[in-house]
Amino acid sequence: MRKISKALLVAIAALLALGVFTSGASAHATLIKSQPAASESLGQSPLEVVLWFTEALEIGFSKAYVTDSSGERWELPNEGAFHVHTDPAIPVLHMKPGLPNGAYTVVWDVLSSIDGHRTKGFFTFFVGPPPLQPLDPSAPPPVDLGAGSAPPRWLEVLSRSGNFAAMAALIGTVVFPFLVLPAVVQALRPAPDSERAVRRALRSSRVSALISSLSLVVASGLALWVQAWLASGDSTSLQAVEEVWSGTRYGDIWTARILLAGAAVVASVIIVVRGANQWHESIVHPSNTSWALLLLLSVGVPVTTSLNSHAAAGGSTDLQTIVDYFHLLAGGLWVGVLLQLGLAIAIALPALEERAPFLGALVRRFSWIAVPSVTVIIGTGLVQSIDRLGGIDELFDSNYGNTLVVKIALLAPLLLIAAFNLLVFGPRFLRLATGSAQAARSRLPRWEGGFRVAVLLEIGLAISVLAVTALLTSTSPQGSAAGDGVEGPAVARPTPRPDSGLAVADDLRLSVYADPAKPGANQVNVFIQDEDGDVKEVLRVILRYRYLAEDLGVVEEDAQPVHPPDHYIAGTTQLSLPGMWEVEVIVRRQGLLDTRAKIQLEIEA
Repeated sequence: MRKISKALLVAIAALLALGVFTSGASAHATLIKSQPAASESLGQSPLEVVLWFTEALEIGFSKAYVTDSSGERWELPNEGAFHVHTDPAIPVLHMKPGLPNGAYTVVWDVLSSIDGHRTKGFFTFFVGPPPLQPLDPSAPPPVDLGAGSAPPRWLEVLSRSGNFAAMAALIGTVVFPFLVLPAVVQALRPAPDSERAVRRALRSSRVSALISSLSLVVASGLALWVQAWLASGDSTSLQAVEEVWSGTRYGDIWTARILLAGAAVVASVIIVVRGANQWHESIVHPSNTSWALLLLLSVGVPVTTSLNSHAAAGGSTDLQTIVDYFHLLAGGLWVGVLLQLGLAIAIALPALEERAPFLGALVRRFSWIAVPSVTVIIGTGLVQSIDRLGGIDELFDSNYGNTLVVKIALLAPLLLIAAFNLLVFGPRFLRLATGSAQAARSRLPRWEGGFRVAVLLEIGLAISVLAVTALLTSTSPQGSAAGDGVEGPAVARPTPRPDSGLAVADDLRLSVYADPAKPGANQVNVFIQDEDGDVKEVLRVILRYRYLAEDLGVVEEDAQPVHPPDHYIAGTTQLSLPGMWEVEVIVRRQGLLDTRAKIQLEIEA
C-alpha cells in the first residue's frame, strides 16, 4: 500500500505539471498598447497609428487597416503603409490626412515571427469628442483585410500532431537499443529462441529508425506548407512557401529542422543497410557510429520546436526556452520508449518460450527511463507554470483552458496505468522468472495478457495526449482589450428593455442590450436573474465581443456592478461598426463553474 500511495502522489504531481502547468495565455503576438490608445479622443487627425505587440512580427505577412463607421478606409493605400522602422514588434500604419471627427476602428491581423501563430483584433479611437450617434452613416459592406483563406483547424492540428509524434518516435527508437535492449539481452538465457528474439528486436529498431526519420521529414514539409498557407492566405502558392522558407524566422528554424531530419534519414538508411544482428553496448564502438549520430540528431530536433514555441514568445528569456526543450525531450523520451516497448512485445516476445525474464527486464528498464523522465517533466512544468499560468480560472473561461481540461482528463488514466505497470506487472514478471517453471507456465499467460492490454491502452492515451497538445499549441489564448472602457454616467436602476437579447444558461436568465446601439460609444447593460432562488455572489461579469460580418478577432472587457447582483454595465467603444455583433457573457460566481451564454446585438447604421 505504501508503494501504491507513493505512486499515486507521483501521478498527481505529474498530472498537474503536464496538464495545468503548460504554456499559458501570455504567448502569441498580443497587442500591449497603441498610439492613439483604445478609446482615446484626439483633438486633431493623427498622422500614423503605432501598435506595440508582445513579440516581433513577420511584417510582410501582417496587415492592418483603419475604417470609419461607414466602411471608408483611412490608411494610406500604398503597400508600405503598414511597416516597421527598427523594432519588428512595433509596426506603424500611415494615415490619410484630414480625418473628420468621428469614431475609427483599427483592425490588425499579424503573424508572429517567434511562434508562427496568427492573431487578430481591433480597437476604436476618436477624432473629436466621442459621438453617441454616427456621423452621416451608411450601411457599409464587410471590410476585407485581404488575408485570403486560412488552413482548416484540423489540418493545423494534424501537422503539429505529426511533428510531435515523429519527434517522440525518433527519440524512443534511438534510446531503446542503448538503454533498454542490453538489459533484456542479459536477462535471457543463451538459446536459439533468445537469439531469434534479439534479432527481431534489432530489426524492429532499425526499421523504426528509418520510418520515424522519414515521418519527421514528411511532417516538417507539411508544417512548412501549413505555415505558408497561414501566412499568405493562399494554399497553392509556391511563392508563399519560398518566401516563408527564405524570408522569415520560422523558415530559418525550419531549415535547421529539415537538415536534422534529412541527416537522420541518411543515418537510418546506413543502419538498415548494414543490418547487423549483434549489438555492442558501448556507444563509442565502431559498429554503433551511425546509432550514436542518430542519437545526437534526435535530441537536437526538439530544439527547433522550442525555438518556435510559446516558451520563446511573449518576451520570454532563453532560460524559458531551455526549460521547454527539456520538457519536450523528457516527454518525447517517455512516449517514444513506450512505443518501442509495445513493438518489442508484439514482434520479439512471440519468438520466446520463456517470456517472464524478457517481460520483467523490459518493464524494469523502462521504469528506469520513465521515472527520471516524469521527474524532469514535473520540474520543467512547475517552472513554466510559475512564469505563464495566469490563474486556475483560465481553465474555464476560454477555448484554451477547455483544451487543457481535456488534456488533464487524458493524463490521469495514463499516469495511473504507468504506475500500475511499474508496481504490479513488473514485480510479478520478475517473481515468475525466478520461480518454478510450472508456476510460470500456469500464471504467465493471464498476466501477460493483462500487460498487453495495459500497454496498448497506455499507447493510445499517449497518442491522444499528443493530439490534444497539438490542438492546445494551435489555440490562441484569449486576449483582452487594450485600454479602458468609456465610463458611462450614473443612471437610475433600469430594467431589461423589450428589445434585449435573451439567453438562459444553467440557472440564470441573462438579458443584454446596448445603448444607444449605434457605432461608437455604447453602454452594454447586462441583467442577471437567478431562476432557482439560490442567489450566489457574483465575482465577475466578462463580456467578449465578436463582429459577425467579418472575423476581426475577439475583444474582452469586464462589466462593472451598478446594482449588484443583477445589473452590470460595460462602457465600451468596441461596438464601432454597424451590423450584428455576438456578445458572449461569462458570469463567474462564488463556488460555481462559470455560466456562459452568447447573445447577438444589432448595431444600427
